[in-house]
Amino acid sequence: MAMQPMTFRQKILLAAIQSTSGAPVGLTGAHAIDVNNLVISYQQGDAISKEVDRLGEGNFGEIKTKLRTELSFEVYAAGAGVAGTAPGYGPLLRACGYAETLTAGTAVTYELADGNYEMITAAFMRVAAGNKMQQHIIDGARGLVELSLKEGELPKFSFSSMMGGYNAPSEVAVLTPDTSAFKDPVPPSAVNTPTATVDDIDIALTELTLASGGTVERIDRPNQKETALYKMQPTGKLTFIAPASLAAVNWFSKTRSDNGVQVSTLKVVHGTVAGNIIELEVTAQLTNLSESEINGQVAYSFDLKPLPNASNVGIKITVR
Repeated sequence: MAMQPMTFRQKILLAAIQSTSGAPVGLTGAHAIDVNNLVISYQQGDAISKEVDRLGEGNFGEIKTKLRTELSFEVYAAGAGVAGTAPGYGPLLRACGYAETLTAGTAVTYELADGNYEMITAAFMRVAAGNKMQQHIIDGARGLVELSLKEGELPKFSFSSMMGGYNAPSEVAVLTPDTSAFKDPVPPSAVNTPTATVDDIDIALTELTLASGGTVERIDRPNQKETALYKMQPTGKLTFIAPASLAAVNWFSKTRSDNGVQVSTLKVVHGTVAGNIIELEVTAQLTNLSESEINGQVAYSFDLKPLPNASNVGIKITVR
């Protein structure tokens, strides 16, 4: 009997908030995530081997500890369709250290938090033979995320090191994914991105990236089995077209730190239609000023070092 192969691109991701490590929640098509470049790494772990002195050469077999499954993928950054409704990617941000606050009918905010990070149950599913799907459940997953807003590209969240407890695969009935909670993104432009400022100074933004930072590790010891997320130290990169005059603002002065730390506030509003607007507010130190050429013009680039403020660790995302 001839082997029936699986098609690489016929795969989906499901995810939902999980309250207790080791107790994955049930997932259905309603938990489908609209993803791109979904990659799974099976049976990851730390390898140890029982090495002994012996007569002869050769390898020793290895044993995996802290067995886990890891995912990486991208999700386009857009609104939820209705202001005050959590976007479909909300559980993913929460599993990467962001605390969610809903204000009904108004907005949903995500602030990089200072602890008590949530987790998700995720399921990687691929079409298999016999009208079935091969399912891989990832238990208690946490990970890292980077938001990018770049000229000529669609804004997106890139998730990496999204890891949780390994579970043996199973075959389940084919389900129908519902991704209606995910709205179409719009590229950055003069119309689509009406606000881009640093300290209320308009900038001709070409690129912005914001990474959650942090360390993700799988823990498996007596009486403790979970994915740990800690040491949240977000980073970023900001690039914009350099103004021809120092009169309005001296960017070289804003990046000097020999006389003390200077903190700036970056604000971006992307989107103009209610239900599909994302606002970014970052309190950060601008460092490492460099220049490059874009369309024959001088562009300044800065490293962003988000700094804690009264409510978060330096990054706030509002979806409305």
